[in-house]
Amino acid sequence: MHRRSEILETAAAVFARKGVAGATVRDIAEEAHMLSGSLYHYFASKDQMVEEILRFGFDELVRGYSEAIADNSSMRQAIREVVRTGVRFMVQQPVVGTIIRNDSRALQQSERFAFIGEYKDALRRLVTDALARGVAAGELRVDLDMEVTYYVLSDAILGGARYPSLGDRSADELADLISEVVVRGVSA
Repeated sequence: MHRRSEILETAAAVFARKGVAGATVRDIAEEAHMLSGSLYHYFASKDQMVEEILRFGFDELVRGYSEAIADNSSMRQAIREVVRTGVRFMVQQPVVGTIIRNDSRALQQSERFAFIGEYKDALRRLVTDALARGVAAGELRVDLDMEVTYYVLSDAILGGARYPSLGDRSADELADLISEVVVRGVSA
């Protein structure tokens, strides 16, 4: 299984760099230092590799967001922890994050990748439910549009970790900066 994991890591790097549509099995095999046909010993198709990479990423995000929200009675703090979880993921798993950010929208149009929409819906529900609880508790603004707020938060997480001009900040420092902007904007 070790070789299979190595191939998957190589594939993720190729997908992040070339895009899923632009990457070929040959590209992956070359970077994995093997023949293209040998990849089929480990994976039935390029799509299988993409699916495993995306499921890993989305599983991590759903689990992390769920824990962040469940572990905090304050929805302000829960939102901070969601941002921290998302930014940490993007910094620690940059190639997977790049694939999610750049390719998931196009991929989910395919029946094979319809699960992406389900994961995105789960993330959206987790956050919008937390926002609604924060509004009900008086912590967050009553005029908050939950959907717009979710997409702003999501874009801040997905985009914030990719700018080299942000310097040598740690994932937590970057998350603190982003969450402060978001939480101040939504607080009552």
